[in-house]
Amino acid sequence: MVNAGGLKLSLYAISKHREATRHAIILYNVLCDADDQYYQIYTVEIQNHTKSVLEYMELVGEFLPVMGEMWPERAIESGLVDFWLDLCSREAENDFKV
Repeated sequence: MVNAGGLKLSLYAISKHREATRHAIILYNVLCDADDQYYQIYTVEIQNHTKSVLEYMELVGEFLPVMGEMWPERAIESGLVDFWLDLCSREAENDFKV
């Protein structure tokens, strides 16, 4: 489904240039034509390409404002927001011990 090299490169670009976040999200959303793909890329694929849960949550912090502005319904209806809230809750209980 996702080109791992391209995903990894885009995540690297975001880590070095936070202003690239909006463009990366637009690209991800163009590539995800179904809600299950949308959920998969933001929950599994991106998390697999980060070094820790904390790094992943930092990316979520970058993604959320853009997604909330551009595609709030899709983020909610796909279950993505629920996934992120559950993850935040679990990690808060663990004090981000990764």
